[in-house]
Formats: sequence, structure tokens, C-alpha cells
Amino acid sequence: MLSALFLLFAVVHVVILVWTIRFWRETRSSTVLMAMMPLLLLWYDCLIIGIGRFIGPGEVLEALNLPRYWAHWLLTPLWIIAAGGMLRLAGVRWAQHKWVMGGFCLLAVAMIAMEIPLFWTLELHPVCFMDTVRYAEAVSANALCFEGQEVVRGSGPPPPPIITNIVLLIAGVAIWIRCRWPWLTLASLVMFFAAAVPPSLTGPAPGNFGEIVLALGILATIRFLLARRFDENVTGSQA
Repeated sequence: MLSALFLLFAVVHVVILVWTIRFWRETRSSTVLMAMMPLLLLWYDCLIIGIGRFIGPGEVLEALNLPRYWAHWLLTPLWIIAAGGMLRLAGVRWAQHKWVMGGFCLLAVAMIAMEIPLFWTLELHPVCFMDTVRYAEAVSANALCFEGQEVVRGSGPPPPPIITNIVLLIAGVAIWIRCRWPWLTLASLVMFFAAAVPPSLTGPAPGNFGEIVLALGILATIRFLLARRFDENVTGSQA
């Protein structure tokens, strides 16, 4: 049942990605492009968890799980740059300075650089939760795959995704105040609460669901801001 849910998540992510690619082709917006980049492999993350039970623990499944981590390390922080772009589109005054946008870019690069050492130090272990089989850094007592397997304690959530979400939340609040558009704020809060659910209790499903909500919140916000700017330009030209 849980495997089927992840396969559904994968389909939803593919639909979102296809729509976002079309959206970018229509607008050629750099903000849309930065919002799209993390979506390139989020579907893969859910797909591998969904089909893991059919592959089973072993070197093949472990190798297939590695890109799940690479995608989050290298692509998710790009949503920080998208946050800066959304603030500029919203007309937030302090975000119009080039050095502020440069700060968003540097922060995103710093978040990526922080996780690059994990390419050489990451250790994955088989995790069997309900009907899913995947490889992860931590293994709880209720997710052991075979007799004699040891519990592995994780180091806790890494800072980059937390910081990325905080930046999106701050941007969402600023856009809410400026444009009366609450959806980025609400989507960021959903992601916070979803990520806070211990995987040992529910598996990674809440976090993956939160990523879907956050992606939709980001894309809906960009679409709203681009339409708003277009309307302002039309009104200004008619005046």
C-alpha cells in the first residue's frame, strides 16, 4: 500500500514537471527555471522507493538510491534562488538590489557545497518499512530488513533543506504582505510540519508529500506574480 502511494507521488511529480517545462517555454523566466531544477529528479526519488520492494535489498537497489540523495544535495538549494526571483517579481523593494539577489545565489551555492563531502562519506543501509524497501542513512528498530541487522542512528536533518525552507517561508511572508498572496507561506509551513514527522513512525511519505505541496506553492506563486506583472505593464501602457 505504501509503495503504491510513492508510485502515485512519482506520477504527480512527472505531471508537475511536464507542466513546469511548458510554463518555462512560454515565459523563459529564470525564476521558473530555478523552480524547475529541483523537480527534475523528485519523481525519481518517489519512483525508487515505490519499486524498491520488487528489486529487494542489494547492490542494485543501493546504487539506484544514490541519485535520490544527489538530487537533493545539488538541486533543492536552487529553490533559494527561486525565492529571490519571486521577491523581485513581487516588487519587494529590498529584493530589487543586485547584491541581494547575489546573496541568494551565494547562499544556494553554499548549501550545495556544504553537502558535497557527503558524496564520499555517505553510508546507506537497507530499510524495510511496511511494504517499502529503500536505502537510507538511518535504520530504526521497526524498519530492519533481516535478522541480525543493527539499528543505525541518523545525524538528524541536514541544514541545507531546513535553510532552504526557511528562505522560502520568509519570501512567502513578504509576498503575502506585499501582494496578499498566502500560498507560498502555507506551502512552506506544510513542508516544515511534514519534514518534522519522524521517518521511524511513518517512513518518508510525509516529507515526499510536503515536497509536492511546496513545489505547487512555488509554481502557483510564480504564475500569479508573472500574471500580476503583466497586468501592471498593460495598465501602465494604456495609461
